[in-house]
Amino acid sequence: MGKKGQFYFIAVIILAAVFAGFITDSNKLTYTSASKFSAEQNNINTESSYLMDYFSREQILPPDQDAILSNFSDDCVNEVGLDKNSFFLYGNLSTVTLSGNKLSGTDLYINTGYGAFAVSNTSVFKSRYPLSGDNVSLVLGGIYYNFTFHQGENFYYLIQYPDGSQSFVFSG
Repeated sequence: MGKKGQFYFIAVIILAAVFAGFITDSNKLTYTSASKFSAEQNNINTESSYLMDYFSREQILPPDQDAILSNFSDDCVNEVGLDKNSFFLYGNLSTVTLSGNKLSGTDLYINTGYGAFAVSNTSVFKSRYPLSGDNVSLVLGGIYYNFTFHQGENFYYLIQYPDGSQSFVFSG
């Protein structure tokens, strides 16, 4: 192999190393604000799980469950902040409550089996809907989020974190 061949061989190795470096760096890029949102999501998941265990262990009846979940969702709205869309679904196979905070300019629809209804409330709200079947769909900004309701009390949430020109949605 002549000097010309060695030059091309070394040039290819250098280019491959630079390319591999760019790929490695791009795979390591993370969105730092997402970790804050994820911590809030983990907190809601943990607290709601403890709440459902409490209902089962203490045999809390549905009217009391509804009042407790109403207070819990209000607390979550305040914890998440009034500058974010946050929606909480809770109920059983007959009635579903949608509560939360809806920012103006947000398109939100709910379908409990009787057709899609636009949620016109803004700010902090609470609405009850009859449930037909076991599936509830929320449509937030044109994207469908489906939640399946089971026997007993159910609790779900959908939180939209606006961050500049981007938006992150967490559900659970």
